[in-house]
Amino acid sequence: MKRRKLLKNRTTAYIAASILTLSLAGLTCGTFAWFNYDTRTPVSELNGTTIGLGKLQMGFLSQEDLPEYEDYGLVKDESNPDEIIYWSSENMVQPETINYVLEANGYATDTLHPVTTQKYGEDENFELYSAPRPFHDIGEEAKNEDYIYLPLVFRYEDILADETTYVGNENIYLSRFKLNTFDEDTYIHKAVRIYTNSKNGNAHLINPSVNEDGTTDVGGVLDLNRDGFYDSFELTGDKYEHVYGQTTESSYKENPESEDTVIPEEERNSFVAGHKSGTYALESCVPEVAQYEGFYGFRNRHKWVTTTNPDAKKYAYLDLSIFVEGWDLNVIDSQKGMPFSIELTFDTSL
Repeated sequence: MKRRKLLKNRTTAYIAASILTLSLAGLTCGTFAWFNYDTRTPVSELNGTTIGLGKLQMGFLSQEDLPEYEDYGLVKDESNPDEIIYWSSENMVQPETINYVLEANGYATDTLHPVTTQKYGEDENFELYSAPRPFHDIGEEAKNEDYIYLPLVFRYEDILADETTYVGNENIYLSRFKLNTFDEDTYIHKAVRIYTNSKNGNAHLINPSVNEDGTTDVGGVLDLNRDGFYDSFELTGDKYEHVYGQTTESSYKENPESEDTVIPEEERNSFVAGHKSGTYALESCVPEVAQYEGFYGFRNRHKWVTTTNPDAKKYAYLDLSIFVEGWDLNVIDSQKGMPFSIELTFDTSL
């Protein structure tokens, strides 16, 4: 496998004492409408250095053997035959290394397709589903190549010890989120979601572009065939607007629309459309919601995302997913091709 070339607008991640920043750069969006939406997502590099009393190290928990791992600056962990873990052998982990891990495990490396959690809240299992197709409402699991999934492993080394020593019960926090945009019209980043799961009941679905906790509606009418009118279906000779996603209740007007509701073309998108003449329009709809934590609300509650185990190995595990929530109102045609980048900083303190 050939190494991928470094991208011009790459970002970096730093392991400085107890700090680790994971960055993604050069994200852009393609195609049209949220049901068929692309976001180019080259994953960038990680840089490491040691300062102070400890060194936070990162590894990858892989489902597949990586036969060329040495070519990508990785060291295989031979101490645990039940897991496939590769640690960084150098202070700098190149972007192609991360892409190598993602590609070997079948996950997105440079393109994200909108997916949805559907209904999500506290104590509910996290799953990602594919977007609905025009005039259909499917609940298929999202394809792995639609989103980024990185099972990370951390360990915290006491660099002042006479021999290699790792520290247990060390909390690791997602302490900072940084967004870089390259165009004043860019706002597709607001649809990005981050999910972290430490595998011990500590899980968080975070919307990093807002401060406070909130919800995303995951049901309602849509214009997925892009004709300027909400999609409809026929039942016993009558046409009704199609309700996508998940709702708790919905009702239609008593009479069909007498004339078309025309929305100016520049204002139309998957979520905003007109009512078609002769169609029973939706009068009321109560959608299900996906609950999320706003980033600063999450951070200010001092919530750690994982912690090093007190056992002999003292590893900390963290499942990290990054995806575009297709029901977010920012996933619209005008955002096609808009570039941005994000950085996630992990720290052992806040």
